[in-house]
Order: sequence, then C-alpha cells, then structure tokens
Amino acid sequence: MPEKEFPILQFWTHKREFRGFKPPFTSVPWDLIASHKHQCLRNHSQTPERLAERGGLDPSEMLSVIHGRRYKIMFLVEAFEELGQIVEEWRATHA
Repeated sequence: MPEKEFPILQFWTHKREFRGFKPPFTSVPWDLIASHKHQCLRNHSQTPERLAERGGLDPSEMLSVIHGRRYKIMFLVEAFEELGQIVEEWRATHA
C-alpha cells in the first residue's frame, strides 16, 4: 500500500522566472509534515490537512515547519536540495 503524501505547492508554475523549472519531486511523506502540526498552526494558522487541501506548502515553507522556525524564504533549488535530503533520511528511518 503506498504511503500518504503531502503535496508541494507549485507556486512557480505562474512565474516567468521559473518557466521550465521541473521539480525533482512533488510531494513528501505525509507523516513528515503531520508530525509538525504545531508548527503548521503557528506558521500558517492551518492544520496539515487544510494546507494539503489548499495545495500544500512550498519547499521553503516545509523546511521552516520541519525546523520549527518562522518562515524563511530560500532559493527554490536549494530548498529542494535540503528538503530532498531530509526526506531521504526520514524514509530511511521510517521504512
């Protein structure tokens, strides 16, 4: 059975400077974000469920939630690289 996934908000699809950008992945394991529900509420005043219904979080927002900090904007490629490492480590320990 495939695990539930939390979507990555694809804000860049409407921005000219990101035209042609292909994300390396479009979601992360649900439990990775859901385990930080308190920070989702703190940063966005919404539960992970509601955020997912609205399209998810962008990679910078996800990293802020995971690291338990206020939103910090990052370069898109760098945010995906860091998030990818976190997801890889998370999957290795939660397999």
